[in-house]
Amino acid sequence: MMFTAAAVMIAFSTIVCFVAAAEQIPLCGHALTEPERLMCELVYDIDQKSRAAAQAPTKQNSAYNCKDLICMCSFFNGSVIAPDGSCILENGKKLQRVTRKEYRRMSDEERSRFHAAMNQLKQSGEFDVIAAWHLNLPHGAHGGPAFALWHREYSKRFEIALRLLDPEVSLPYWDPVLDRNLPDARDSILWSPLFFGETDPSDFVVTGPFANWPTSDGYPAVRRELGRINQSTLISEEQVEAAYKQTSLERGAMAYVAPHKGCVVERANFGVLEYLHGHPHLWVGGHMLSPYTSASDPLFFVFHTYIDLLWENWRQMHQTREQRENDYPADLVECSAPQHFRLADMKPFDGMRNIDGLSNAYTDNLYQYEQRPICSRTQPDCGSIYLFCDTAHGAPRCVSKMREGGKCDGFGRPDVCFDGVCQNGRCMAKNASEYFFHFMNNCSSLIFQANTGKQ
Repeated sequence: MMFTAAAVMIAFSTIVCFVAAAEQIPLCGHALTEPERLMCELVYDIDQKSRAAAQAPTKQNSAYNCKDLICMCSFFNGSVIAPDGSCILENGKKLQRVTRKEYRRMSDEERSRFHAAMNQLKQSGEFDVIAAWHLNLPHGAHGGPAFALWHREYSKRFEIALRLLDPEVSLPYWDPVLDRNLPDARDSILWSPLFFGETDPSDFVVTGPFANWPTSDGYPAVRRELGRINQSTLISEEQVEAAYKQTSLERGAMAYVAPHKGCVVERANFGVLEYLHGHPHLWVGGHMLSPYTSASDPLFFVFHTYIDLLWENWRQMHQTREQRENDYPADLVECSAPQHFRLADMKPFDGMRNIDGLSNAYTDNLYQYEQRPICSRTQPDCGSIYLFCDTAHGAPRCVSKMREGGKCDGFGRPDVCFDGVCQNGRCMAKNASEYFFHFMNNCSSLIFQANTGKQ
């Protein structure tokens, strides 16, 4: 049975409002916007279900358990070579730590290989198997301190699945700030066949590398409803900077986001990482709207590597190497479900505990990040043909180029449109723009001739 986005959120709201009424505390009453209220109610819904549920580990490919290249080597049929312990693959290449880049900063070859591996994973059925680990809530994925840790391990396993198909592939990340700074984020080149694809009138993704991917909940394709939820927005640079400035674990990067009566944190802080990550989920809508369906959209994995980048940046800013592996909010049942406690099993990942998700091994051994695109007046280059440096709105910033038809006024330059030009406030294909230019010239000439009697 299929449900609309509105029906899903109404159901969640009904459940959580009932719980809140039972406790007689205004759990989400301090929300200032509709998206904040929806996210808050959804988090408390997950919290209640997590407290009431038990979940067994899921049998998974043992390669997914690896935290270094030596462990991975045998699964790639490679050979470990002394003295440095390098893994040499059958093609003679060295298995290496990968670099995760912003999706639009990938080379054409990198992006093509990523798309190919994603489609192989989907066709094999393994994509849906991995997606189900997130869809089969509840566990410590949402609603408390283990949020970032759980998703780090989840993304790592997904990336290993891709690398088993192509050892040189890495997960890119989607920086939504690049699209937030457009007049209309729906006009971004990201929503074109080159990247995440376009939707039809029924909101199904029908173009691009992920077109017509059937989903486990019975839809013929992934659904997206960009910007439909009232007041929903993408993440802003100001929100990112505010999240970076938070120094307390339990009130910041590993926050108690669903506190109950008696918790040391009196109410949810909507500026913390877990709530921040909810904004793009709501804005994209469709399958991304709910954690019970979001992993069906390949966009989910590209977005969560971005959240992992923000979390890693926070760790590097505020913690020593030792603190990064050991500091954890106190285990308080009035503050989070037991699934979020330090030594709780990281279900459904067999043999993993939440504290293991703090390991430095992830970024030491398996992947690193190319930082978010930036530019300046002296270096107005964002390193991609799909981005441009906006100098018309204060400090220079990288912004996504727009697709054909996009609203492009306000930047004071014609090259903000990918493979086109900004004409009369709209992105037009170059050939269409040239036709329009010649048409207007001819019209002007005819009008001039008529007015001067030279016809």
